[in-house]
Amino acid sequence: MDPAVLPLIAHKQKREMTGEEMQVKVLSEMVKVGHDLLERGIVDDPRMIDIGMIWGTGFPADRGAR
Repeated sequence: MDPAVLPLIAHKQKREMTGEEMQVKVLSEMVKVGHDLLERGIVDDPRMIDIGMIWGTGFPADRGAR
């Protein structure tokens, strides 16, 4: 990393999160991206987002590869 860029990087205060808070944060972001894909017409069938999540990330485990 180039030390000259370090002053340009915003430093956020670290925050403790529970496992549940982390799950909600990650899943919320996934939902937002899926919604954006539908709104922009990149995907026209919500089931394709489900398939992408299953095949791309193995989520949820009971539906995709383990």
